[in-house]
Amino acid sequence: MLRKISRLALPIVLCLAAVAVAGATYAQGDAGVVTVTGSIKITNQFVLQDDSEPFIALIDLTAFVKRDHDAPLPFPDQPIAGLQGDLAKGATYTMPLPISPRGLINDVGHGKGGKGLMVFALDFDTNAIGDAFMGPYEWHGWPNGIDSLNFDPGTLEVANGDMLVWAPDAKQMFPTGFGPDGKLFTDDDPVGSIGQGWTLIQIDQDKTKPFTQVRTATVDVPILEGLGANNDLSNLSYTQAFDALVKDLRTRYVFTDFKHINWDAIVSQIRPMVADAEKNKDTTAFNLAMLHFAAQFHDGHLSAQVPTDYFTKQTAGGVGLVLSQTDDGTVIARIVLDKLPASVAGMKTGAQIIQWNGKTIEQALKDTELLYVTQSSDIGTRLQQLRYIGRAPVGTDFTIQFQNPGDSTPQTAKLTTVAERQSFSLSSLRAGASPAEMPVTNKIVQTDKSAYGYIKVNSFLTDDVLESHAWEWVLKTYNALKVPGLIIDMRQNGGGSGTLARYFAGSFNSQSFELSQTFEADKDGKFVYVNKDMVDPAPVQWTKPVAVLIGPACASACEIFAAALAHDPAHMMVGRYPTAGIEAGVEAWTLPDGIYFQAPVQKIETPDGKVFLEGVGVQPTVKVPVTADTLLSSNDTELAAAEAALDKVAQTPQ
Repeated sequence: MLRKISRLALPIVLCLAAVAVAGATYAQGDAGVVTVTGSIKITNQFVLQDDSEPFIALIDLTAFVKRDHDAPLPFPDQPIAGLQGDLAKGATYTMPLPISPRGLINDVGHGKGGKGLMVFALDFDTNAIGDAFMGPYEWHGWPNGIDSLNFDPGTLEVANGDMLVWAPDAKQMFPTGFGPDGKLFTDDDPVGSIGQGWTLIQIDQDKTKPFTQVRTATVDVPILEGLGANNDLSNLSYTQAFDALVKDLRTRYVFTDFKHINWDAIVSQIRPMVADAEKNKDTTAFNLAMLHFAAQFHDGHLSAQVPTDYFTKQTAGGVGLVLSQTDDGTVIARIVLDKLPASVAGMKTGAQIIQWNGKTIEQALKDTELLYVTQSSDIGTRLQQLRYIGRAPVGTDFTIQFQNPGDSTPQTAKLTTVAERQSFSLSSLRAGASPAEMPVTNKIVQTDKSAYGYIKVNSFLTDDVLESHAWEWVLKTYNALKVPGLIIDMRQNGGGSGTLARYFAGSFNSQSFELSQTFEADKDGKFVYVNKDMVDPAPVQWTKPVAVLIGPACASACEIFAAALAHDPAHMMVGRYPTAGIEAGVEAWTLPDGIYFQAPVQKIETPDGKVFLEGVGVQPTVKVPVTADTLLSSNDTELAAAEAALDKVAQTPQ
């Protein structure tokens, strides 16, 4: 997701005096621009997390001229320039311009002059698929941030910055400024002549000023973060930052109506906490206030950084107990760790939990506040409540009524938390996952009937080139081995790049289809159309049966992949639970004292205008029952269910 901040283009230092011609300002030169140089500095955390193979590309702006948000780039290749230096500290580039570029001719002179010219922007891009250029899987429409141009939020109209124009001869006409409507390339634009070859067009932030044409051999074009910049509120006071954040979110937060957000009520509750933190100069208190703020939205994408020391102390204590809940609502002790308070008190694995601190277990769970983690769905919320109900500072007392398997009556025990984190780790939705694991891993799994390919996709927030190449290699290998079915394990994939998710999904679809649509707020808070989110056939195809393992840790971009596969009912979605139901385009803020905050600012809807997945997720079509037996089983019952489902439909090769 790209940030929206307008910034003046850096001034061009010219050797010759400028003269006014036909309403524009020209810096004289003979042959036009030959080489472009420039610099770039990235502040956006999301961009810096996945910057494999970054480059500057010369992007055809025909889509903007025609205002076609869904137009692909006209050619599968672009002039590109490498970057030298650290993107976070500042990098530079040099691009020799082609004598005769590949691009589409556009008549932006309203029929005056010749047939038209080509219009380009310089855009920062990263290699998302594995080839050297931006292609149809990665790009539709026109740039919206980290570009030589700045764009207005929502509408993506050009605000200011630099563009490059190539004219085939000296007969062409180009706008000399914005017309009365304040938009570029519309019928009310004033126009004037432009020289043959390459010209740099400088557009001032003041829309009343004429454009400047620069035709020196070498020009400097800075890449502006614009809509892609970090939302930096770190230099403000706590109350100023909170007020600025709320003002921004009132306009741009995507679920105000859907989630029935009462902004005034939330502000009246949280702002006094922020003011107290400011008065006391207490970073932790401010951080906690932002956690309480985030908790009001029941949105897994809206969250604040958790203060490490405070969190560690508040969750340090446990009683050696991991809870789970069956489909019929029964809460059981899924794990009771030896020699810890629950075990010492006589609780056994499989014990039913009846009461917690004098409340029914159901009420106690409902009353468990989720301060350190946000969720969008009821199932995701409940799973986290089962985890956090048993966490407290060391020395906290819990009174628990439970009934062991085989006992005729319940018993009550007073348990005091001790320093133990094992039960906390075992209750995580990502239990067993390793940050050192490759983004795509694979193996062959054997059943009584056949052998199937198994692929685990751990994340879509990684090195895109590495991941896409690994994905394609595995599919090619399984096709060559003629395995009759495929299991894709997405249960611990927390999301990342929606582009990569849709590209992976394209391996299971031979026809393009529209999965969703994206909208973004303009300056007035009106959500306007940005683009269609298409799933296009990928170069490497899989046509045999597939079962996708899903669960509540599959969130965001992971759910885009799952929803794209579920588009075809022949693809089996296997799991105990739906996916997380956390779906929108996210943006980050930096608050005072460097505290991280994020919230969704891109609304995603189904093609028929309904909210896409948020709060609901992708539902399993092969539902694995959540019973005491399945919860207590030492086997992976979901994987077994996927294998059994494939056994019914896959044809074993002879």
